[in-house]
Amino acid sequence: MEACLKVPGGKCLLNSTNYEDGEERFFKVLQLAKEYGAGVVIGCIDEDGIAR
Repeated sequence: MEACLKVPGGKCLLNSTNYEDGEERFFKVLQLAKEYGAGVVIGCIDEDGIAR
């Protein structure tokens, strides 16, 4: 993900992150977004699936 954030000249959008893959990965993605000025789409997922 970080390698891809280094390539474009404009602002990136990371789609998506959530707690489903664990808190450590979630905060790593947010840190990368902050570092590279990227936007983030965060999925709302619970026991019944993704919110609509």
